[in-house]
Amino acid sequence: MNNIPKIHFILPGGGVRGAFQAGFLYKLTKEYSDKFEIVRIDGTSVGSINGFAVMNNDIEKLRETWMNVTNVNDLFDNWSDTPVIGYLSSAYYGYHNSGLFSNSKLKNIIKNTHDTGWEEKNKTEQDKYSCAVVNLENGKTKYVYGSDPNIIDYVTASASPWVISNPVDIDGEQYADGSLLETYPIKHVNKCNANFTVIVGYDQEHFKYVSGDNRNLLTYLANLIDISRFNSLNTHKLKELIDSGEVIGIANPMTMLFVHFDNEAIKEGFRTGEEFAESFYKTYIHKKEANHEDNGKDKDKDKATDLEINDNSDNKISISQNQKLD
Repeated sequence: MNNIPKIHFILPGGGVRGAFQAGFLYKLTKEYSDKFEIVRIDGTSVGSINGFAVMNNDIEKLRETWMNVTNVNDLFDNWSDTPVIGYLSSAYYGYHNSGLFSNSKLKNIIKNTHDTGWEEKNKTEQDKYSCAVVNLENGKTKYVYGSDPNIIDYVTASASPWVISNPVDIDGEQYADGSLLETYPIKHVNKCNANFTVIVGYDQEHFKYVSGDNRNLLTYLANLIDISRFNSLNTHKLKELIDSGEVIGIANPMTMLFVHFDNEAIKEGFRTGEEFAESFYKTYIHKKEANHEDNGKDKDKDKATDLEINDNSDNKISISQNQKLD
């Protein structure tokens, strides 16, 4: 157990593009969970949901959720479903509740991935997980750890896109989508004794912004969010970490808007994530196992930045990690 690589997963936000991230984690933990150790998972927005499911060992429910997402109402509720009047009522309550949709359904989805065994874990194990939220009272990012008694509420807040969904009240304060300030929860990089720190699914348009269409309110909001992320200090710090080789950055091949609920595209993104996970295993985990067998005395010598990628291996990860970001 001590000889297997220790991995720190950083799971950014990205809306429906989180299907790629979910597929990656599903494949890696389902097929190779005995080949590596998770020392930390930090998630923001959709990454907080995916990470929470993995830490709760509930990857089958995670897969089922993603396979059945067909529209926004599979994750968020309308404020009212009464014909005609319901539409006006939803608009009214959305205005007064600070969100176009209610996140009550999202909270139930998160609850369903909350294994009863989670409460039996000790605080140290629970706190290997964190989600990032924004405190609307002081305007700052807050990292909330797994042992917090309100962790489900915080994950819900982290995964509730601003304006699209309402903020969450917790202990007299309001919290919202962690991606507002930190799409990439990088607070614990180089602080948790990991052999590899892996950013699963960073969005390339955050480094090379391309304007999208603004045909309706949701796509317009999605573009505004991408603009804010493109110019954020958090994104620039991530770029430095990837370019320096301190982290393994796996680019998300899904390029759809984060509110584009296309079931076939989501399923394809999930399957692509599984393919990338296989490539990651061959390129990093299996390679480290082989290196350890060849040099048992230097079991801790390998670092993510020192690995030489085999040109004959699946190149999805090598292309994703080694490209320099403009």
